[in-house]
Amino acid sequence: MVANFIEGSPPPQTFDNGNAGFSISVQLKNTGESDVKADGGFVEIVGINPVDFGLPNQASLKKNVGTLIRRARKAPDGSIISGGEQVVSFENLKYIPDLAGNTQMKPRADICYDYTTKTSTKICIKKDLLEVGGNNQEICSVNGEKDVQNSGSPIHITALRESPLGGKKVQVIFEVSHV
Repeated sequence: MVANFIEGSPPPQTFDNGNAGFSISVQLKNTGESDVKADGGFVEIVGINPVDFGLPNQASLKKNVGTLIRRARKAPDGSIISGGEQVVSFENLKYIPDLAGNTQMKPRADICYDYTTKTSTKICIKKDLLEVGGNNQEICSVNGEKDVQNSGSPIHITALRESPLGGKKVQVIFEVSHV
């Protein structure tokens, strides 16, 4: 998921106490490999006091993703088919305090959504896990680092190691990282 403030929507980081209302709008673009369901995420504006903008509490600056946002996909030719987009807006905000001059603020949008991580790795499975060499050429090795392929999610398996634990057991150790 990629999120950006829509131009003309904060942050300009400066608010005046004029009577004109304004909105804060965040554009969401799904760049991942899973759909984001309508109830599967939210946008919350933080870094400003909601009471200063005529709102009763922080919960007023939090909205659920309103509709399904489709996933990005790969076309048969290998090109990427863009995922869906949605705009979440917080409207009719008015800066209420009476101040001489402008007040500097740093609004931020926190985005939270359900996503799926998919990883693909080839591991070695054979009859006798402890057998090395022999008359047959080894097709794979049970012991060692494996090549890991990840989906487009923010959490990846960044390393995977396989090792034999006995004649009929393997151990797989993997490292999970936020990328």
